[in-house]
Amino acid sequence: MPGILSQEEIDQLVSSVSEGKGQGRRPPGAEKEAIPYDFRQQNIIPKGSLHAFQIVHSDFAKSLSGFLLRSVKTELIVNLATVNTIPLGEFIKSRENPTYLNLVRLKPFEGNLIIDSSPNLVFLLVDLLFGGTGSPPSTNGLITHMERKFMRKLMEGMLEEFKTTWEKITLFHPKIEEEETDPSIVGSPSNLENAMMVIYELSLEKGSETHHLLSFCYSAKLLKSLVAVLGQKRGGEEREVPPQERDQSGKLRKSLGQVEVPVEAKLGEAHLTIRDMIDLQAGDIIRLSNYVGGDLTVEVKGKPKFLARPGAYRGKAAVVVTSTLKEGVVKDGE
Repeated sequence: MPGILSQEEIDQLVSSVSEGKGQGRRPPGAEKEAIPYDFRQQNIIPKGSLHAFQIVHSDFAKSLSGFLLRSVKTELIVNLATVNTIPLGEFIKSRENPTYLNLVRLKPFEGNLIIDSSPNLVFLLVDLLFGGTGSPPSTNGLITHMERKFMRKLMEGMLEEFKTTWEKITLFHPKIEEEETDPSIVGSPSNLENAMMVIYELSLEKGSETHHLLSFCYSAKLLKSLVAVLGQKRGGEEREVPPQERDQSGKLRKSLGQVEVPVEAKLGEAHLTIRDMIDLQAGDIIRLSNYVGGDLTVEVKGKPKFLARPGAYRGKAAVVVTSTLKEGVVKDGE
């Protein structure tokens, strides 16, 4: 009967296996090499939500550039460099020491956001804030109490811009819980919890090879809450808008077009002590922040929207709009 071995054939087969002749028919070198997989590097945010997450942070780069222009009176190029997953411990371990770290809560969401300003970024911003050129310091690299104080003020302003950028997606109230220069105080280098890292590169000139890093690190708990909101937002955008809703939207837009809003052109700012205020007399000169012949900031409801040059029109003071401030970025010629 075909396919059935005889006793003799069975004995021969058993003998060859025991002697090792029947093993390893695979040619040498044909074994597949195992590829190591790091389970810590797995994606913790869905692909669709990741795209929306990147867009939000790309928008914040533009907003941050405008904020720094208004704060340190110097245009800085802000580029979104990296968005990827990293174990929280590795993020902590890769920070410089000293550095300038802020542990931030985005209430009402659970979890933390760590914001790291590299030492060279701290020195750059503080130097520009005091009218310098942004040249590196000649000190030993330690961040002083005074520099931390000024960075705290700048960080609070950055977080307001950050909050405004996220408002199209969700609402939260950022609050700085801790402020440290030693990374190990904020978290343990052995922490294997996955986190999402976002890195911005700041430079004084376009194409410059000298970059100053600003890093955001979202804890898994915080990211989970934000991803849920991003998912809901995407679902809402894909929903078809009924005709009656479009009609209501058009009527609302038309009505809002007739609403008057306060517009102010700011000549400049000055900071005086109480003693200086008390001693002020007619004829005293107050030096303002703007340069002679420089642009004025035009605010709409207290928010900077335009740059303009002072002048006169039909016997009254007036301004000529020269640039539009959109999302904090100057766009010439608009």
